[in-house]
Amino acid sequence: MNLRKICTGLLFLLLSFTVSGKSPKYVFYFIGDGMGFNHITATSFYQSADVSDLTDKLLFPHFPVTGIVKTRSASHYITDSSAGGTALASGHKANNKAVGLNSRNEPVFSIIHKAKTNKWMTGVITSTSVDDATPSSFYAHADSRGMYYEIGVQAAKSAINFLGGAGFKSYTNPQNSNDPHLLDVLSANGFVVYKGLNQYKNEKKYNQPVVLIPDRDYPGTALPYAIDRTPEDLTLHQLTTSAIDYFKTNKASRFMLVVEGGRIDHGSHPNDGATAIKELIDMDKSIQLAYDFYLQHPRETLIILTSDHETGGLALGTVGSNLDLQSLDKQKASLGKLSGLIDGLHSRYPEGVLWEHVVTLLEENMGFWKDIKISKRDEARLKACYEETFVSKTAKKIVTTYSVDEPLAMLAIEIINKHANIGWTTKNHSGASVPVFAIGAGAEMFSGMMENTDVPKRLEKVCRIK
Repeated sequence: MNLRKICTGLLFLLLSFTVSGKSPKYVFYFIGDGMGFNHITATSFYQSADVSDLTDKLLFPHFPVTGIVKTRSASHYITDSSAGGTALASGHKANNKAVGLNSRNEPVFSIIHKAKTNKWMTGVITSTSVDDATPSSFYAHADSRGMYYEIGVQAAKSAINFLGGAGFKSYTNPQNSNDPHLLDVLSANGFVVYKGLNQYKNEKKYNQPVVLIPDRDYPGTALPYAIDRTPEDLTLHQLTTSAIDYFKTNKASRFMLVVEGGRIDHGSHPNDGATAIKELIDMDKSIQLAYDFYLQHPRETLIILTSDHETGGLALGTVGSNLDLQSLDKQKASLGKLSGLIDGLHSRYPEGVLWEHVVTLLEENMGFWKDIKISKRDEARLKACYEETFVSKTAKKIVTTYSVDEPLAMLAIEIINKHANIGWTTKNHSGASVPVFAIGAGAEMFSGMMENTDVPKRLEKVCRIK
């Protein structure tokens, strides 16, 4: 008997065992957007005391079942989030830029849609916008992920019970000003829109579909990075808590909740290591909520965590054998916030920004000179960039996928990454495979190497959803 026949037989036995067993009634489907294997390892090292500390403080790596997911799309070896999200949502390969369409641009239905038609309560929440590529893959069909108004209208018509995130990128139709405001469309389709956690807590109505968004607009329509967060900011943890509370109060006999940690990707595009790591830690806090629920219903709950793709081509080690991930804790602001602080020096010191002003800012926000040793070469690079930014004013801002940043801020991030001894191969996605972790009823189905399209297909089998 050849290897292929053996593997096919084992897979058949696995499927037979799982499908004949008890199906989960409560499913948590986590997606760490942009999260690769090295993001997880880097986070583990960052949280460790030193090289002898082998404990892993993240929760999900302790899940008993792990697998490897291949991420190519129908059109490219390197997927984008819309094609990656569509594969994880529907079990169909999609072309890059397309949402909820197969490789022939035909609409395909997601696991959330199928769960809904099987009388499950459903939810989709994210740390980005509700109409962003990955979350919209679970309820929308569009030729382009940028059709935000049309995608928002489909969210309103989705009949999903709980939607949450940083708002919507387009509340009005740029192609037709006569089309109704998206909040009116949501209301007309039975959704109650809550702006901010306080309004939700004080006015919540459990018998109607819910949209929970912040009480303020955020640049880029994403929740603030964990590294930049203030106590007033809405968080993924709060969204997850609210969704679980919603399902429990409605006495849902079955529910499926998709939770996207979308800002891991946003931090990785500009190669901001500290920001991406802290986003992964932040998502793990929401996974803890699901795990607490699982402990109360261990025979009826399934938790899955995977990723739509890896972002940045993160490498652990560029020179020698030493890593100092713990030094990233000295970074107190994301690249975007640091750019804003540097840009703000113009107005803060209208008579002229001195090198000493920049040194103080970098000491306070990056730990440079005070906690992070800066070589003479790197100090010269920083000073040259300062002069281009504030003296000759010839510096040009650097554009990456989700941000426009000051060169001085980008250089500072590069230097602290070098100090930690981490590197990046790209400011885009990579073609690397990503992990899947699972625990609970049917978790054994998610072991081994698989295509991204296999994840929802196996979930359908486990849940007996057609």
